[in-house]
Amino acid sequence: MVLLTSGGAVWTWGYNESSCLGWPAAMVHASLRHGFQKPRCPVVLPQVCASSCVLKRRRGGVGGKNAPVCSQALCVAAGAAHSAALVDAGGGRGVPYLWGDNSCGQCGVGGGGCLPLPMPPPGFEAESVSLVRCVGGTSVLVCHSGRCYLLGGGARVEAASSSEEEGDGARVPRLAGGLPSGLGLRRLLAERVRDVAASEDHAILLDTFGRAHGLGYNRYGQSAPGCGRLRLSAPRLLGATFGGERLLQVAAGGGASAVLSVGGDSLRARCAAVLLSAMRPEEDADVADVATGVCVQLLRWSLVCTAPGLSAVAAQCLLVAGHQGEQVAAEWAAAGLPPPLLLDAVRAVEAMRDAE
Repeated sequence: MVLLTSGGAVWTWGYNESSCLGWPAAMVHASLRHGFQKPRCPVVLPQVCASSCVLKRRRGGVGGKNAPVCSQALCVAAGAAHSAALVDAGGGRGVPYLWGDNSCGQCGVGGGGCLPLPMPPPGFEAESVSLVRCVGGTSVLVCHSGRCYLLGGGARVEAASSSEEEGDGARVPRLAGGLPSGLGLRRLLAERVRDVAASEDHAILLDTFGRAHGLGYNRYGQSAPGCGRLRLSAPRLLGATFGGERLLQVAAGGGASAVLSVGGDSLRARCAAVLLSAMRPEEDADVADVATGVCVQLLRWSLVCTAPGLSAVAAQCLLVAGHQGEQVAAEWAAAGLPPPLLLDAVRAVEAMRDAE
């Protein structure tokens, strides 16, 4: 088990045969490597470089006044026998740490075996990581650029991938079956990814367009409903599965997956609420400028399209145009639009207001 506190500390407990608890003392005391282990102390996440520690002046205590305070963890994950954490390295840069079982290269380094202490995987020095997930014997890292990488799927998976009819209780990580062998595998899975849900042997990727992509074990259709393949080694777009609705959140566990979607009516209601909030007339000059800008944009849109369900927004837009008519006209002209079109836009917005 891996737990992240509100203060950014990482705690681990459970079985430690693969060093997945990340305790330095377990390298010395064999009793800490066998049997169930209770929580002992926070995991020490060592700094990668000077930029991964924030220098703060302390008023006293251990380390002195100028001792560096290491960055706190942002998120954690646990796989079949390895663990991961993401820390803030400063400047908006996220650095992943992985430790524990590395027999499939899931910790991102070669050599197999186990990593007893947290280490950053090579190859991400130039990219900032925003999310880390563990999927069985692999790791999935999402960068701020939207690129999603797979770590692992090396020799142990390759040796067992010839049998696709294994029992449901098989402990072989099946996500990366069929990928080239070699420890420390770093493979680009997809781009424009913003979230990942992971189970022991399958994952669901959520992209920036609100679409889901499934990969991994698929015996029960948990990765790709309607697909007859037992295992998907590349993400498969689940385009028509959810009626074209935009997905907000995904979840994966065992032999099932779940998504939270939102339809067009809900999106319209949310957009209307945002527009109404932005066009509230206020005495503050900056707020009034925002209201004027939103009003002018809505007037421009009304010339080329109509949207049902926005009568309240249209009424508020007309109210802003009435109170701040000179500012609206000036911004309209500044956008290079002819003044006669402003009257047409006002009539279009009036029709939108009166449509319901």
